[in-house]
This record gives sequence, structure tokens and C-alpha cells, in this order.
Amino acid sequence: MVLLVVLLTAGIFVRNWLIAENTAGAYVKNPDLEQAYDWINHNLQPEAVIMTPSLESNYWLIMKTRAYVFNPHGLHSLAPTTELIERLLLTFSLFGIDNDYLEQFLSFQSTPGTLPHTHESLDLSGYDYIFDSLSGLQSSEAKTDIAKAKATFQAAKLTWEEAKKKYRLDYIFFGPSERRISHQNFAADKNLVKVFDNQVVQIFRVSD
Repeated sequence: MVLLVVLLTAGIFVRNWLIAENTAGAYVKNPDLEQAYDWINHNLQPEAVIMTPSLESNYWLIMKTRAYVFNPHGLHSLAPTTELIERLLLTFSLFGIDNDYLEQFLSFQSTPGTLPHTHESLDLSGYDYIFDSLSGLQSSEAKTDIAKAKATFQAAKLTWEEAKKKYRLDYIFFGPSERRISHQNFAADKNLVKVFDNQVVQIFRVSD
């Protein structure tokens, strides 16, 4: 069991490092993001759970902070696939992301072993993030799970309270990657309390 945990931890680090290195050429280091990561490390409890619809932000939060992400990578999580999809649906719904984006996000990528190299391609690599399809094959189970997810997403009208009842959720992260995906005005949401703002990144605490 200990060996399994060590291997899983090593796998998470190597994969996240490869993705970070592969996407590094797409942008210059952003001091505002670094400030946000530093604030998280110095002000949030170690086990705090942060939600973001951006896979890019998920990877960097794992690499640069001690917080947990609400949407873990499928290969490195013991949670069933149905839960991983449900967590993403909750996130997309609460961030006001439309069905067209979900279609792109869950579309099957048929090129095995290819790492995304832009902000947009990384954030749209949802199929690989959930199913880790390095074989280049799409399983029938994945097709079924995705079909159910899309139907659920179209009918979903979820609240922060409902999300917190089902899963632990402490904060949301809203930076440049999130703004490319979502246009929500979280500052006006009475269920959220802004705890960090450097004009580029905002972090909100989800009220109990």
C-alpha cells in the first residue's frame, strides 16, 4: 500500500512537471499568479480545497501550492470516473460555462502521448484529464459516462450550498485562465467572500 502511494505521488509530480515544461513557452512567468500562489501557501489551511474550471490552473495549483484541487486528475485519483465527471459538472455549472464548451472539453483526443502546448489546448484536454487515454483508444465505458454527463449538465441548476453538501469545497480561484472560460461576476455572489485580489487573480471563500 505504501509503495502504491509513493508511485502515485511520483506519477502526479512527473506528469504535472512535464505539462508545465511543455506549456512554458506559451507565456512568460506571471508575477501576479506567483503572488496568488504564495498567498495561498501562507494563508490557507494545508488541506483547503480550491475549485477552478481551468485544467491549467489545476496543474499549477498542485505544483505550486499545498492546497487540494476540487477536480483531481483521473489517473492519480482513487475516485470513480462518475465522481470525477460529476465534480467537473458542478464546477462548470457554478462557473456558468455553457454546453458548447463542455462538448469541446470532453471531445476524444485520438493522438496518444501528445501533451498540449497552449493555454487553450490544455484547458480543453478534459477527456485525457479524466480518462488518461494515452493508448489513443476511446472505451465504450467512457462514451457512456460522457453521454450521461452531458445529459446531466444540460439539466443541472446547481448552487454553492448543494456543492458543499456533497463534496468539500472551501475556495474558488479566478485568474486569467478562468476568465477565458467564464464570465461570472463572483463579486456580486452573496455566497462568496473575496479574500484575495491583486487585479489579476481573485480568490473567494465559499460561505458555510
